[in-house]
Amino acid sequence: MNISLTRSALLGSASIAAASILLPSNAQAQTTICSQAGSTITCVDGTAMVLTATTTPAATTVAGPGLTTTATTGPSTTTYVATGPIATTATRAVALTSTGGALSFTPSTGAPVDISTTGGTAANGLTLGTVGQAATVTVGNVSTSGTSSFGVQSTGGTDLTLRTGDITTTGATSRGIQASAQTGAVNITAGNIATTDRGLSAAAGATSDAVVVTGNITAGTVLNGTLDLHD
Repeated sequence: MNISLTRSALLGSASIAAASILLPSNAQAQTTICSQAGSTITCVDGTAMVLTATTTPAATTVAGPGLTTTATTGPSTTTYVATGPIATTATRAVALTSTGGALSFTPSTGAPVDISTTGGTAANGLTLGTVGQAATVTVGNVSTSGTSSFGVQSTGGTDLTLRTGDITTTGATSRGIQASAQTGAVNITAGNIATTDRGLSAAAGATSDAVVVTGNITAGTVLNGTLDLHD
């Protein structure tokens, strides 16, 4: 496996107080509610529309807090327009699952959607469940403040292409990006990463490449490594 890493700086440690300064102002106690009608997904925060999307027939959206989609009989291809952040309290903000085909979640126009979660446990910003499938995902800034609440967590997919803005986690044992048990190539482009645990951990397939481009990485857990790339 070939590993390529590009970054502006790699810092050994950072205090939680310093990381909290980077927390986006929209990461407050609020809840985005999403639902689906036909092939159209809508997400609202109160009366304000924050995201509209078009998805494929195999994808279904669980109505409720955050954006949770599942596709088991075919691919999940979703293009969206974001006019505000997806924000939740004590639960995952965006959880995308596709086991019936490749997963794609990208903006059709405009800026990518920002994501934030406040409090809770395992309240990840972005969660990808693509066992045996490829994923292409583009989002904006991601922030979490709960315990074990990762900025991005991807598990068991094949090829992964992930693009994010800045990632900030302030809760205990909350990693910035974790892409575990990937069996294909891993390509990650991210902004600055500030986290209380590992900044970035990614596992590509034994015969595949891992390419990571990030801004500054600050991590609170130096013993386990700020950056971990392996097959």
